[in-house]
Amino acid sequence: MARQGKRREVAQQHDGKLTDRAIRTLGPGVHRDGRCLYLQVVESGARTWLPRTVVQGRRRWMDLGGFPAVSLTEVRDKGLRCRKIAREGGDPFAERDKDKAFVPNVEHAAQPVFEEHSPSWKNAKRRD
Repeated sequence: MARQGKRREVAQQHDGKLTDRAIRTLGPGVHRDGRCLYLQVVESGARTWLPRTVVQGRRRWMDLGGFPAVSLTEVRDKGLRCRKIAREGGDPFAERDKDKAFVPNVEHAAQPVFEEHSPSWKNAKRRD
C-alpha cells in the first residue's frame, strides 16, 4: 500500500467533533464541530469560535471568543444557550449585549455638570 500524505481532516474524530488536540493542529479555514458550531482559523493562526443560529428567519454568526481563552466545552455550552434563546423567539445577540458594561462617553459625563452649573449663568449665551 502506498503511504498517503498529511491530511487536514485528520484533526477530526470519527463522529465529526473536534478535539482539543485537533484544534491546535488545524490549518486555515472554517472547521465544523457539529450542531452548527464552527472554528475559524485564519492565516495568522488565530482561532475563533462561530456558532451559526437562525434568529427571526435570518442566518446569523456570533463570535464567542477565541481559542484557547474559550475552551471547547465552554463554547459548546454557550452555543447551546444561543440556539435555545433563538428557538424560543429571543435574540441571542441582544442577550449577549446586555452583559456588556456601560461605558460613558463625554456627552454622558458632561450632562450632569451642565445641569448643575446652568442656573448660575447670567444669560442664554453662556448656556449655548
